[in-house]
Amino acid sequence: MKRILLHAAVLLACACAPAAAQGAPSRDLRGLGVSAGSRVRVMAPVVMPEPMVGTVAALTADSLLLTRAPGARLQIDSRYVQALQVSAGRSRFAWALKGAGVGLLVGGVVGARAMAEVDDSGLGALAGFVVGMIVGTPLGAGVGAAAAPERWTPVRLPPPGS
Repeated sequence: MKRILLHAAVLLACACAPAAAQGAPSRDLRGLGVSAGSRVRVMAPVVMPEPMVGTVAALTADSLLLTRAPGARLQIDSRYVQALQVSAGRSRFAWALKGAGVGLLVGGVVGARAMAEVDDSGLGALAGFVVGMIVGTPLGAGVGAAAAPERWTPVRLPPPGS
């Protein structure tokens, strides 16, 4: 008798799991400012625990086709999308300015310290400061522009079933 009850419980649990998954309504992601070709970051922990970044290949009423690498596409059911962000590009100019400022200061200090050891009159330190600034500023600007992080704009998702 216990064995029959156990089998019945397992059978009931197996039958209810797909029904529960099918009962979750999907969200329509179209018309939210996201279209094919948009670079997006998708948070869907059911599909993958970490955020997925890629380009939208197609968008339907119930799914999102994401291209993560050439030839690597992933179809994500819109029910599992918890957050969606669209790339706003990189602010390379602002980061180049920050890098140039850091390069100016670091280059000047490093140049002044290096030349101060060679010449005790103080002119060597001044010359080293100037040369360090001249070298450090464009170097810092290049590093800053290359290191600019991608900016993300959140997309307000509709409630499930809408």
